[in-house]
Amino acid sequence: MATKEGAPEVKPDRLLVLTMLMALVLSFVISRIISRPLVEMADFATSVTSQEQYRHISIKSGDEIGALAGALNSMGDRITSQIQELESEKSRLDTILRGMGEGVMVVLTNGTITLVNPPFQSLFSFRGDEEGKNIRETLNIPEMIATFDEVREQGKELVREFQIQDAGTTLLTHWVPLKVNEGDEGVVVVFHDITERKHYEEALARSEDRFRSVVECSLTGMHFISLEADGRLLLTGANPAADSILGISHWPLVGSDVEEAFPELKDHFLLDLYRRVAAGELGPQSLEHERRLESKTKHYDLRVFRTGPGTISVEFADITERTRMQEELREASERDPLTSLYNRRKLYQLLTVELTRTRRHGHPLTLMLLDIDHFKRINDTFGHDSGDLVLTQVAELISAILRSTDILARYGGEEFVIACPETDMDGAAVLAEKIRSSIAMFSFPTVGAVTISVGISLLESKDDINALIKRADTALYAAKEMGRNRVVRSTEDGCPNPSSDACNP
Repeated sequence: MATKEGAPEVKPDRLLVLTMLMALVLSFVISRIISRPLVEMADFATSVTSQEQYRHISIKSGDEIGALAGALNSMGDRITSQIQELESEKSRLDTILRGMGEGVMVVLTNGTITLVNPPFQSLFSFRGDEEGKNIRETLNIPEMIATFDEVREQGKELVREFQIQDAGTTLLTHWVPLKVNEGDEGVVVVFHDITERKHYEEALARSEDRFRSVVECSLTGMHFISLEADGRLLLTGANPAADSILGISHWPLVGSDVEEAFPELKDHFLLDLYRRVAAGELGPQSLEHERRLESKTKHYDLRVFRTGPGTISVEFADITERTRMQEELREASERDPLTSLYNRRKLYQLLTVELTRTRRHGHPLTLMLLDIDHFKRINDTFGHDSGDLVLTQVAELISAILRSTDILARYGGEEFVIACPETDMDGAAVLAEKIRSSIAMFSFPTVGAVTISVGISLLESKDDINALIKRADTALYAAKEMGRNRVVRSTEDGCPNPSSDACNP
């Protein structure tokens, strides 16, 4: 073949070799650009599907393959983060399960135990190698196996109580259907040891039985009352003694408002006291209650105490007879048994109050000391029965003349004291003369005529009770010395004033 002059001649076999070399280079370049990224992506996919730590794709080109590699790397980062979070959550759940006070067991539907915590092992005295075993072999309690089968078959929650005879414990169990993994179903069981609670409940039941027996057999009436949110008081119960004491049947009243059940308590201070005790504002209260009925008045001894939040018990006893006897005893301790007038002890109590009131208001107060003339002669001549009759009739004659504000007392023997509030010396002298003349004109059975002598004193600023009585006694002595049957006033210095006697027969 002819060639231009000076140009080298290329042989066909060399050209073929060159072409093949270029093809190899091009193939290598294409392999590096396309095949390697595909291999790395395949490795990435394999690591993800096999749940291994994924391999980061190192391609950083700016084309579509580089963008795809970046997206896959981001996805891998998120998957890694989520796996770490799940591992952390699993660790926390494991810590919670193992730290719970209740026993926990997770069982697949085929009976395989997949999880137990230490409290579960402690409850059943297990060694800790139960995971992976079958529940039918591990728990030799037929009732529990039957419950597991029931939950597994029906797919519903159950709560059951079991007695573990060997351990002497009582377990409250909560069985819940659970999806463990995709396609795997199971049951989670929570075990509560309620042995102590059962003992407490049994003791409480025995205590309630004893309390009920006490309430039913008690001779003290009992009302049980609750405070409602709107402030109403509801009668929630009563014992048989309450029926007997109040003379009513409480059965129709239970559940009704206390004000409706007992109309006499409407606007009574007791209702407010009940509310405050029920609310915890007041502690237990003891008091006497007077119940006014149409034909009589009854007295009760009340004890009110809180039995729980918003609930109270009112215990009551009928003390009407006791109150009557106490009143009689009080009267007996204050009254002279013969004349029924106040005795000396009660006189001093009343005078103490009257002196304070008189000085506070600046009113006058006079006191008379009366003595029956020749009373010893009456007793000696006619006998003590006649003397007692004279004392009684003199007391009645004086009482008929006095005002309601005057105080009359038997001072001792044949002596009487009259205190006249808001009465000056002149007014007292007029009253004393009226009494003296009334007695002098009265004809006493068997005895006939009887006279009295009277001494009067006026309360001075420096006086106490004894000084006031002493000056009246001095005036009385003067009346006796002057011939009896007369009224004599005392002067401020205690000396009687002979010219002031109201009567000088």
